[in-house]
Amino acid sequence: MVVLDGGGHVIAAEREDGCAPLRYPVAQGKAFAALGNGASSGVVGTRNAERPAFLASVAAASDGHFIPVPGGVLILDTQQFVIGAAGASGASSNDDEAAVIAGIEAAGLAYGLEPA
Repeated sequence: MVVLDGGGHVIAAEREDGCAPLRYPVAQGKAFAALGNGASSGVVGTRNAERPAFLASVAAASDGHFIPVPGGVLILDTQQFVIGAAGASGASSNDDEAAVIAGIEAAGLAYGLEPA
């Protein structure tokens, strides 16, 4: 799991022993996709499924730090403003998203999947 601040900088990351080496960059890419587009990474992917050129362009513009599949979720403050994002990789994409949401809630924060 990777947590980014509002500027896209890593502020926390954790992995299990034996974690495959691509899990970290995938988790970071899911969080970055959410933060960079203002919606969860799964919503970004779904909304743009018919626009592969757009997804490829955003991936290129982000130097490959853009993974538009479920698992990246926005972190909101008490006024519902985006203050960061978290992403996970290691299970199914939907399970990754559920784990991120559980972590955000456990931290006493709110989350967003779509723009308000």
